[in-house]
Amino acid sequence: MTGLPWWREGLFMLHEVLRGVVKDPPPCVDVVPVPTEAGLTQRGIAIQRIDNALCGGCHKKFEPLAFGLEKFDGLGSFASGR
Repeated sequence: MTGLPWWREGLFMLHEVLRGVVKDPPPCVDVVPVPTEAGLTQRGIAIQRIDNALCGGCHKKFEPLAFGLEKFDGLGSFASGR
């Protein structure tokens, strides 16, 4: 991964590769990141967002797209040690 948050990687895949659209969060949704537990992986944090009733409605549309990128670095090279 490039070091960006997974939600950004997923949005990139949705918008730029698949040409999909997801709307901005409604004003009533708090977009401040929820504190995570120590030791959680990026995938674990992403799964928590997807499973969250307030966030998951949109995040389940794009964040899983980033799961396929987790073995690659920012230049697209396969990183076997991850």
